[in-house]
Amino acid sequence: MNYFPHKSLEYLASQLALNHFYGTSLDICNNRKSKFKIEEAKLREDVFTKKLNRIQTPEGVKDHLGKTRNILVIGAGASQNAFSDLYLASDAQEEIEKRIIITDQIIHPKRRRKNSGEPIKESLNLNYFLKFYKCWHGIDSNTREEAKKSKNLNVINKELSSELDNKTLNDHIIRELWNENSYLNSLGQKYYSEVRKARLMKSEYDKEQAIDFETSLSILAEIIPLSQVRDAIQKLYQCSNGPTLFYHLVAHLLKHRFIDAIINFNFDELLDEILDEEIGANSYDKVLSDGDCKPLKDLVKDGRLRQPLYIKPHGTASHKSSLRFTKDQYHELPSDMRIMITDFLKTSSEKPKKKINLITVGFELKSIEFNEILSETLNADSQIFNFFYHNKDDDDDLFEVDIRKKEDLFDIFVPSHERHKQSKDHLLDTYCPRYVGIPHESHIPEDGELEISRDFHSKDFYNSLDTIFLSLFDQISQFFNNEFKPRGIYRHLIISKIFGNKLFRCVANNYDLKGRSFSDFNKIKLPSYFHRSDYYKDRVLIEVLIIAATNHGKVNSFSLMDGYVGLLYSKYYELSTEEKKKPKTFNELLNSLDFFPRNPQNKFSTRFLPRLNEKSEDIQTVIDKVVDYYLQSKKGFSVTLKKYFSHMTDDTFQQGAICVQGLKSAFRNLFFSDNAKIKSEYRSARYHIFEKYSVVDLLPTELSINATYYLAITKHRLTHIAVVADYGLRVAKFLPLIKENNPQAIVFLIAQENRKGKSKSSTDENSELYKAQMQITRHNFEQVDSDFFKDKNNDEWIKNHLRILYSPVEQHNHHMTIFASMDNGKFTQKSVNDDFQAIYYYKWGLSQEIDPVYLNEPSNIKFVLNLFKSQVEELSKNNRIETKENWNCWL
Repeated sequence: MNYFPHKSLEYLASQLALNHFYGTSLDICNNRKSKFKIEEAKLREDVFTKKLNRIQTPEGVKDHLGKTRNILVIGAGASQNAFSDLYLASDAQEEIEKRIIITDQIIHPKRRRKNSGEPIKESLNLNYFLKFYKCWHGIDSNTREEAKKSKNLNVINKELSSELDNKTLNDHIIRELWNENSYLNSLGQKYYSEVRKARLMKSEYDKEQAIDFETSLSILAEIIPLSQVRDAIQKLYQCSNGPTLFYHLVAHLLKHRFIDAIINFNFDELLDEILDEEIGANSYDKVLSDGDCKPLKDLVKDGRLRQPLYIKPHGTASHKSSLRFTKDQYHELPSDMRIMITDFLKTSSEKPKKKINLITVGFELKSIEFNEILSETLNADSQIFNFFYHNKDDDDDLFEVDIRKKEDLFDIFVPSHERHKQSKDHLLDTYCPRYVGIPHESHIPEDGELEISRDFHSKDFYNSLDTIFLSLFDQISQFFNNEFKPRGIYRHLIISKIFGNKLFRCVANNYDLKGRSFSDFNKIKLPSYFHRSDYYKDRVLIEVLIIAATNHGKVNSFSLMDGYVGLLYSKYYELSTEEKKKPKTFNELLNSLDFFPRNPQNKFSTRFLPRLNEKSEDIQTVIDKVVDYYLQSKKGFSVTLKKYFSHMTDDTFQQGAICVQGLKSAFRNLFFSDNAKIKSEYRSARYHIFEKYSVVDLLPTELSINATYYLAITKHRLTHIAVVADYGLRVAKFLPLIKENNPQAIVFLIAQENRKGKSKSSTDENSELYKAQMQITRHNFEQVDSDFFKDKNNDEWIKNHLRILYSPVEQHNHHMTIFASMDNGKFTQKSVNDDFQAIYYYKWGLSQEIDPVYLNEPSNIKFVLNLFKSQVEELSKNNRIETKENWNCWL
């Protein structure tokens, strides 16, 4: 099997997986040496499967396990892959011209408004005029002159092309062009004069050569006010909603440090919205202008980037003044932004040394100023992974296309004085970064190759970038051992299966689907639905259901409105008012989902999913029933979403049933995954309440938490592990390792109550409630590691070494894990100084956002020890401890 294209994606996956790992290992192996005493190579061996060492690499790769900085570069092709009206190059040029209005005062000679009788006025856009002007000069000059003398407009109209079919506009333009001093005459002359200049600057003059996008915008900026061009660009690209699985996965990769930075050259904000949603506005650095730039020393600390970085060098649609779109403006890239990008790409002075992996999607490396920066910073040790479009039905041979893509690097990186001295291949190898091509259309994997969702993913439902990035994440995950698997993407799958697929877009655009298949809809426009109140209402309802699944059927109005759901609701309320609709209150929306409150008299109390289960049913069956309930009842959703659900459940369109099964699978996986979302803020002051706190103590990814667990369990003698966690699923994952390495250790878990019920004065009643909750916990734990918990040989050890209390959600805020070693059954100052370490974060009630930190300074350890003790004492007072002697060490 040839390396290209079959192994290209796997090699990229290995580079992303390693970057995710090194972000954690740098802190653990360098900054926590005294506690963990582990070499980086050994930790890497423990984290990854042996598959990582066996992958096939491109020719010439010397160290595929080395440290990297991974930068994703996004161009127009990424958005256009999903939405045909987010135009590329020449199409965008034409659409921008259509949005520039030259005059809107052209009066129709006959048509009048019904009510007022006023004449109807029409607008002339620049695109129509330029086409007319070109056609005008194609008409014989004698014919034009005779028509002018006789004032016969019809003579000219007969000579025009069929696309110039608006007689009112045509007559107005003709009259203007007969006047040599008119504004339109001057405008046409200026435009084509600038076009001739642009063509003369080419190495070979061709009067028929099309003008490229940047040159076209430069010309527009010369002939009309710059503000008008910016207005037109903003109108075309001001779209911030339109979920795609590709952009959701990109946000996930950036948040969890598989990717360090994204450079997005698009004006649209489809990715921007998802980044704020996934990462949190304060948890990454966003650069739109020079005022947002930061020096490298503020971005990189102790050898690694501390927050994800997002740069939009050409500006963004919602900030018109930031838009840069002409060649002159490209060269006038703010100096601070240029310095920041250059410093970020130059890693030679950083320790440890890193190579740059540049990953391009929908971007052809045609940006003048960016290529200049690349030529100054990237060397032959760097790598460029290029996702490019190639349809297998095209005439062009895939391998020839890939070679041409590689040769595009020649003009960027090979010095001009060297270009004729040796062969092109030799010069490419000497001066250019290593090129790895990934064709995302002709080589997307078959559905059965996708391990994450191989049963319920149909690539026909999605665009090629969606599927190939799902495959990329799948391959990343396969490199990690079970304890260190990356955080799941189940929420992203749910959003894409509802809002981010071809079928939904067809429904939202009111396309006729009868008797048709996906192949009939290669080009689908961005539905206007995504910018109406209906979308925000639907999104609020779906997000509530997602959060209810992660919180095991519970939601709280305050915590919902304090997070992303609150932002969505605010937008829904605002747009409903603009659309002159009466918005529903948030509690009315919850009522529409049939969520019932624990206390009917208190609308702000915790609410629960509808009771649909029988006592004998397992939780997977219950989840499936809940999904069916909402798909079939269509509770509270918009007409658009109800129509989509009908297509799914009736399977009236191609493979709708597959999407239903995929939804159920994603919700089941979500239920048994960690419900907390890490949103670390590198510059937050909150943890300076601790003594000797440093930013290297932040735990910004699941891997950083899991590696801390792993090393504490395998490298230390532990007698006690004290945990406050919602459901203890991480504890369940690591229990086999605890039994193997510290069989004497006792795990004390304070979990969130999973069954409604108040503490009783009767010991028997409390015992029954406790047993019911333990049964649910046991079942949940079995989903995490069924082999361990179903093995009868482990029952006695689990019974003696796992002790659980259940705390009301309102009291369940200080979350922690304390790894402890007692001396003769007592906590001593020496053991606290030498043998204790902890993970801590505050998580308010049913809120999901957390910011975990690693602690090992004695005063900090005492702080969390006292927190844990106080929680045990409080539960003891309220008769929530079944066997108090099991918890005596904390009382």
